[in-house]
Amino acid sequence: MDNPAQFDRAALAIVRPGIDGGLTELKGQLEHFWSDPTGQSYAIQAVQREAKRLTGVFKMVGLEGLAVYCVEIEAVLAELALHPSSAGSVQRDGIAASLAALTQYLDDIAQGADNATLRLFGKYQQLQFMRGLESSFEFDLFFPNLQVQLPASVLDQPQSADASARLKSARSQYQQALLRYLRQLDAPAALQVMQQSMLTVMDTFPAASARAYWWVAAGFFDCLAVQQQPMGINVSRLLGRIDQQMRMLLEGKPTEELPEMYQMLYLIARTEVLFDGIPAEIKQTYSLQRYIQKNQQVSASMLNKRLSVIAEHLKRAQESWDACVHGKQGDCVNFNGQIGLIEEYCEK
Repeated sequence: MDNPAQFDRAALAIVRPGIDGGLTELKGQLEHFWSDPTGQSYAIQAVQREAKRLTGVFKMVGLEGLAVYCVEIEAVLAELALHPSSAGSVQRDGIAASLAALTQYLDDIAQGADNATLRLFGKYQQLQFMRGLESSFEFDLFFPNLQVQLPASVLDQPQSADASARLKSARSQYQQALLRYLRQLDAPAALQVMQQSMLTVMDTFPAASARAYWWVAAGFFDCLAVQQQPMGINVSRLLGRIDQQMRMLLEGKPTEELPEMYQMLYLIARTEVLFDGIPAEIKQTYSLQRYIQKNQQVSASMLNKRLSVIAEHLKRAQESWDACVHGKQGDCVNFNGQIGLIEEYCEK
């Protein structure tokens, strides 16, 4: 199966020249601003316009995580525009680091790395800290690809003959269980009832992608049983949104599933104790492990740079060795030095 975490590099290649040009312009205007923050209002306004344009470009090509990241850069710039006298080394270094990380990330996905925006969370957190926010949440940057092929276990289930009546019954059961859960009256049993309601709703749809939301919700309740207060997610609000989705279905209105879909998938991705059942199948279908990456992993572009350096030192070592075996003692010393550098870069 294709990896849904892989980004369409052709789409990025088309807009990349404009992105690079915009970043160059943005950095140049920033330098003007830093030289005289209180006297360069035009420069900071130009920076804001360019950052907003980049946010739009990222949304256009489906890089939603990068768009959110750029919105945070915009927010820092907006505060600097309002209070230019507050500009200092913290803001200057922080914005420079965030832009450098953005460029690095673009290089990585252009070279085939997974589009896992959580790799930027450290810089995103730093940007929010500069705005005085004490808490930052990873799921802000969690945007897995939702265009996946659902497994046969989901699609092969026949559609209910009495879909409307079953949907109405499922919502009633969900609401009763939700009330018990919020009051903590046998919460585990309430979660099981809510999960079964999701599976019932799923079967009221034809065998198509519309089942995905309810299948993911069913897996979410398994994970919620393990993590009662998951990573900053407002569980009560999310459970209420699921109820609203069922109400909209009963009224024949279009649903708005994306915000809670991403949050449910995030919790499933972060729940490591469940190795089978619906959550495990969801993780595999959406390749969720590829979006949850460790910060210490070497990026694709950095790895290529280090390999290029190693190749250059290897070439010089070969030249020194050839000279050394022909009796040139000085080249023997140079050979040992090159080997030491190769070893150092291999450890990195």
